[in-house]
Amino acid sequence: MAVSIEPHPDGFLLMAAAPISHDEGQIIGTIATGIALNNDFAAMIRTLSGAEIAITDKNDRVVAASRAGMTGAMLPLATAGSMESGGREYRIMSLPFADFMDRPLGRVVIMSEDTLPQVLHRANLTIIAVLVAISLGSILITAFLLRRVLAPIESLRIGAERIGRGHFEHRVAITSGDEIGSLAGGFNAMAANLEQMRAVEEKLKHAERLASIGEFTAATAHELNNPIANIIGLAKVVRKEVAADNGLGEDLELIAREAGRCGAIVRALLLYSRSSKPNRENTDLNQLIEEIIASLKPRYFAGREISINFQPLAEAKAFVDPVQIGQVLANLLINAAQAISDPGGIGIHLVDDAPEQLTIVIEDSGSGIPPEYLEKIFYPFFTTKKTGEGTGLGLAVCFTIVQSHGGTISAANRPAGGAVFTLTLPRGEEG
Repeated sequence: MAVSIEPHPDGFLLMAAAPISHDEGQIIGTIATGIALNNDFAAMIRTLSGAEIAITDKNDRVVAASRAGMTGAMLPLATAGSMESGGREYRIMSLPFADFMDRPLGRVVIMSEDTLPQVLHRANLTIIAVLVAISLGSILITAFLLRRVLAPIESLRIGAERIGRGHFEHRVAITSGDEIGSLAGGFNAMAANLEQMRAVEEKLKHAERLASIGEFTAATAHELNNPIANIIGLAKVVRKEVAADNGLGEDLELIAREAGRCGAIVRALLLYSRSSKPNRENTDLNQLIEEIIASLKPRYFAGREISINFQPLAEAKAFVDPVQIGQVLANLLINAAQAISDPGGIGIHLVDDAPEQLTIVIEDSGSGIPPEYLEKIFYPFFTTKKTGEGTGLGLAVCFTIVQSHGGTISAANRPAGGAVFTLTLPRGEEG
């Protein structure tokens, strides 16, 4: 069989011929076949292998190719390991071929696209994407950790500043159970202790203030009591000697009345300064409150549109001095009635909020207490009433009496308007 390659207008022609022999060995003919090495051949090889095919002549000119546009181009340096074409990098393999006399005719160039740069490019992009993701994740995690750590610390810093300015009621939020949360809990405990200490300090200051004022008022009251009694007595004696139609009589009556008012103030001063020890006994507060209401109605509630709503408690026994506590209740109810503009109402209810004490709440629908006066309302001689309408000793006396019982009394304003006074009194002897 003979094989040869010959030039062809479309490229090259690969031919093969073989003789046909008779069964006795006599040659009776020849069979020949061939295939054109042209563009169609190159396209078929690309389909089968996935590689680009180019066929060049002996001058390195492309005579057939699998990719359009390469025909007629020069493809020099058959031994080169790579080349660039159409913006792509190819690795090449060159297979030269010759005629039957071994004269070079051309070569078949197999061009496989070099994917290494693309692989490296994709790898670089992947690495960059991973690094960016890690960086962003690190930033987010760091920000979260900083927020988790720094936010509570900032809250503690702000809380410390508020505590330093005297706002002992301030508390910080406990957001975790770790060391930061324990620190916040310790901070709140410290603030609570400071708040309690300030409350105790205020009570001690108030008690000292009341004691010093009490000593002064006691001495003053004793010095004033006799002159006032003499003025009242002389005014009444002289009034009897003055004719009824004499204008001097009215002046004498005015002197007696004003001196009597001074005497009332002196008696209040003596009552406040003495602060006698309470004579305690088991007292039914329900019955005591009802008796006080009944005694005050004819003088302070008659002819007025003021309703009194008393809500008794099933068991309201307290170990108190009924006379002194009755005086406190009467004073608070009188103040409430004087603060109300008709129509209005007063509410009284007992609260069983602890085994060792009872709470009495008295609220009214009056004008309330100016906020700037709430801390001074129990000071001696402090009053919000007009001149001549009060001595400023009523609530101070109430404070002293309740304190001597081991209880507490406080004042506040109702959200709906009006004032509310809260008393706590001991239930038994241990109070």
